[in-house]
Amino acid sequence: MISLYNKKVTERAFKLQKLRIILSTVLIVLSVAIPLCVIITGKKDKKIGTRVEIYVDSELIYNVHLPSQAEYVLNNGRNRISVDGYEISMTYADCPDALCVRTGKIKYAGQSIICIPNRVSVIIPSDNVDIYI
Repeated sequence: MISLYNKKVTERAFKLQKLRIILSTVLIVLSVAIPLCVIITGKKDKKIGTRVEIYVDSELIYNVHLPSQAEYVLNNGRNRISVDGYEISMTYADCPDALCVRTGKIKYAGQSIICIPNRVSVIIPSDNVDIYI
């Protein structure tokens, strides 16, 4: 009887030891894999745009190469866009919420400012550029 009890205890201890090894291995792999995934898919270098496209009613009105200094008045004064170097901003809009004005300055490829009520889009296209921040 005693030897049968000892055999069950030994088998149980062996199973627990095996489970501990498996759990430890999984935790070690996860502790390496998760930070590695964050590093790989994390923040990438942002590219400064080299041009800006200004649309009204889905029609390209201006194609401005950057850097530039200019102010553009659209829709009979309903929208004003300022280009200062590589930074573009909507400085005035007569729409009710002025969300486009509150967007602030943009300068990175892929960013945009949209004024839905006045149908104005300011887009910095993602060209192949080598200017990094």
